[in-house]
Amino acid sequence: MAGHFYLIFKGPGQKEKQYFVREAEKLIQGRAVIVPEIAPEVRLAHRFNPESAVIFRDRYREQFVPQGFKVFVEDPQGNTKFEREEQTPSPTADNREPCFVLPDGFEHTGLGFLVRPAIRPDEGLCWCIRASDVPSMSDRAAVTETIYGPDPVATVERMLATWGSLAQPSPAPWAQQQDDAQAKRVLQEYEKSKRLGTGRRRPGDL
Repeated sequence: MAGHFYLIFKGPGQKEKQYFVREAEKLIQGRAVIVPEIAPEVRLAHRFNPESAVIFRDRYREQFVPQGFKVFVEDPQGNTKFEREEQTPSPTADNREPCFVLPDGFEHTGLGFLVRPAIRPDEGLCWCIRASDVPSMSDRAAVTETIYGPDPVATVERMLATWGSLAQPSPAPWAQQQDDAQAKRVLQEYEKSKRLGTGRRRPGDL
């Protein structure tokens, strides 16, 4: 189905439609949270392709319908689209996990950047790096835009070109957990060997 579509929000008891404009990253209780920006003017509305419209509609329905909102897709003529009675584009489930990318020159240091899966209206499935996930940028998280890219490596390259030396690679966020787990295993093996050694007879014992 050709053409573009709008994502519509209606709050509890509201008759006026609110159009999705963009996603914004806001700092809420110390955490960077992605929220939708909406407006009543259609001229400000973002234009979705069919696949992205359905992905974003379903994602925001999970978040806002329990709060009493209606979230749906419309075409430029004001017709609600892609509901169950229609042939709805079926987006692939996003089962991607965050990954850790070591940039060129840091392969042997274990230092890199955390890259997360993301979805954007224009690009569909993509990847992103948030300033809050880069320790050297954490104090700028509230005023720094998230970097997006088509794959993890390209996202890191785009981030380095944008943030420059402000973005310093760091150990993987789970590296300390792995070190702690390894230390725990070594300690358990040591304690086990001590227990097995207790009571053993040595040559010459009666």
